[in-house]
Amino acid sequence: MKKDFRLVDDVTAESETGASGGATAQQRLRWQLAGGPGWNKDVLLPGTLVLIITTLTVCIYYLYHPYAELTADTPGYMEFVRQLRTTGNPINVFRLPTYPLFILLITLLAGPNNLLAVSIVQGILYILATLECYLLAYLIFGRAWLAFVLSLLLATNVILISYSKLLMTEGLSLWLLMTSLLLALRLLQSGDGRLFKWLALCLGLLFFTRPEWAAFPVLLYAYLLWMHYRRGQLRPILMRAMLSLALLYTLLGPMWLATTL
Repeated sequence: MKKDFRLVDDVTAESETGASGGATAQQRLRWQLAGGPGWNKDVLLPGTLVLIITTLTVCIYYLYHPYAELTADTPGYMEFVRQLRTTGNPINVFRLPTYPLFILLITLLAGPNNLLAVSIVQGILYILATLECYLLAYLIFGRAWLAFVLSLLLATNVILISYSKLLMTEGLSLWLLMTSLLLALRLLQSGDGRLFKWLALCLGLLFFTRPEWAAFPVLLYAYLLWMHYRRGQLRPILMRAMLSLALLYTLLGPMWLATTL
């Protein structure tokens, strides 16, 4: 059984504070040593409530806006989709490829002009992002009630839902970001270097969706490597981390040159 990287001294000390507090501390100690929390009904019930509340909020918003909402950027993305469909060329001077590929895949299944289907899938991704927010908060704080309260800020945020429904990159970017953070946190807990390939995939899709995220992998990987170094666990994951990071920027370099030259 792999040990979690988080220090447990404070939890052990807390176990001496009383019967009820000690039981909570012992449960948290077992979670930390096992590399993850216990998924009992006290955790699953708030998560289920988050799912229900988010789904209801998203569905009600879509019922009041039962159409695909376009923006000034949508024609550019649709032109890129046409380019992908006719030539297969993933390079465009004005747009990055992830979101047009996302639209292309959905319209291949739902019909070439079915933009409402794209909007509906983005609503589903918003629900998934909210669930991931709940998981992140629970994995960080170890308290289901706190994770529930924090995720409600996302579950009931109509402004964010409206942005996620629009035919633009915000909804897909939010889901990719939350998934990347969840993978990074799990990697910190478990020390499983195999997760780097999935983290690299999500980060690659993210910065080929929104260019401002291009520097984020360097910062995130630096933090992950530093935390592993502090705990004497750097060597097992160093090669995987360097290879995945090198692959990300090997892909980014030619794309940048192709769109600027």
